[in-house]
Amino acid sequence: MNKNLDVFPFFHLSDMRKNVVLQILGNNDVRVDSEQGTSQLGACYTLEDVRDLATDNDQELGNDLDRIDFPLIRNLWESREPDTLLHFVILLTNQQAWIEYHHISGQELSDLITSDGYWWRNLLQAWCQKLGIPHDLIILDIDPNLDNGVANWDQMAKFVEQQLNPKFTFNSKGIVFENTSDHPKINAQKLMVQHSSGTPALSGALYLWGLEQKLAKNPIEFVYMSRQDSQPYFHTGTHWQWRLKVPQIEQLLETQDFLGVKTLIQDHPDHNLKTKLEQLDRAVSFNLSAKRQKLSAEEDILERIAIALWSEKAFRERGQWMQWYLRIAGAFELAIACLVQHQGVNDYHWERDHATQKPILKYQEKNQNSPIEFRLDITPTVKDLLTQGIASTHSNYLNRKVNYITAKITDSAWNNFKEFYCSNWINLQNNTRKSFLQLRNELYHSLLGDLIDQILDEKTKQLKGVNHADHPAQIAIDWLNYIVKLANLTTPINSKIKEFEQLVNDVKRSL
Repeated sequence: MNKNLDVFPFFHLSDMRKNVVLQILGNNDVRVDSEQGTSQLGACYTLEDVRDLATDNDQELGNDLDRIDFPLIRNLWESREPDTLLHFVILLTNQQAWIEYHHISGQELSDLITSDGYWWRNLLQAWCQKLGIPHDLIILDIDPNLDNGVANWDQMAKFVEQQLNPKFTFNSKGIVFENTSDHPKINAQKLMVQHSSGTPALSGALYLWGLEQKLAKNPIEFVYMSRQDSQPYFHTGTHWQWRLKVPQIEQLLETQDFLGVKTLIQDHPDHNLKTKLEQLDRAVSFNLSAKRQKLSAEEDILERIAIALWSEKAFRERGQWMQWYLRIAGAFELAIACLVQHQGVNDYHWERDHATQKPILKYQEKNQNSPIEFRLDITPTVKDLLTQGIASTHSNYLNRKVNYITAKITDSAWNNFKEFYCSNWINLQNNTRKSFLQLRNELYHSLLGDLIDQILDEKTKQLKGVNHADHPAQIAIDWLNYIVKLANLTTPINSKIKEFEQLVNDVKRSL
């Protein structure tokens, strides 16, 4: 070890960083007399032959270590930074029990046995000691009951996890490796996973394990060593890191948990992606403060109705009925106010309150100089103003009677809408009926979320889904779209809904 450190005499040992290298010793990673080391075991057709020849190799090559080389380990060791020490943790497969259990012999045994690093353990240790390379060996004994042995992709992933998780721990300072209780712990700043060695199933399992640690924000780097290029290729595994997250992210997008997605992609290199997620998160929360200056008062109202129609399905499918109901109830009131404006032609308009910037509907009375705020309650708005064309109320802030006037609704479905909205939307188990407005008032004033959960969950169970045409939630959405259509707002609101959907699709494509 001291001899090797003399290469960088200007660094004190205490000043040097330490990284751990984790890799598998594969059958192509050993060279004897400049030839593949596997040829040293290739003529063996029984386990006894292999054991005898491995013992002969230990004696012959152990006395002449210049004949043997482990080029991938050597290249990575020699390419380290001057201020960095590397501690190698090398995984060696051992298939002896598996081969015996499956009664394998002949050429099949020869092909299998040469892939095991176990037969090179003594020579590898002697070679590392000669070069001053700090190291630990971990023997991977393959379970005899395992189908396909080291070629079993699923089982190798579990096997590697079981072997490595107890030996590696991560903390704020880096990593700690402890091979066994009688070996000293290794403290290091970073773990470097070299994943170009071993069988495809094993190297893939090692890479996957490293990615899982990376996703957990642990200090992991990946190294690929080409046998044709002496220089190691370091990388972060970023592409596959995001590919592993994509299914979880897509589920969160379906439920419109945009804040959850943003949390998962904190390290994503595309900053525009985070901006889009912030836009979506604000939208689903009806937070339009960032867009307010760009929207007129009327556009603000249309934006909120569009958000309600765009976002309701996610709440409906999750059975979050109180959240679903409150946003749909609010959308109904805004849409009905827009219908009043549409029926009132030039007597009604939207403008922003100077103090709060909240959009308010203004009404220009006959023979009055300035417009007043529309303050008619929702029930007389539907039953009287839009049905009869006139409604009156006493205004406390004006201290007089106000007469609101619009054109009557003459559409043939209007009376059915009034029945749904003001008289009968849901039948309860005690044969009482609740209108959409009645339930709204009970939710607003009594927070009876359990009532609406019980009613709509039971309907979902009966109808085997929330999208059935007879489901109360679907009926409500159909009527909301009806009001939007009467107010001549279907096109602009659908356009806004498509903008939100496009933003979600942009996020999906960016992953």
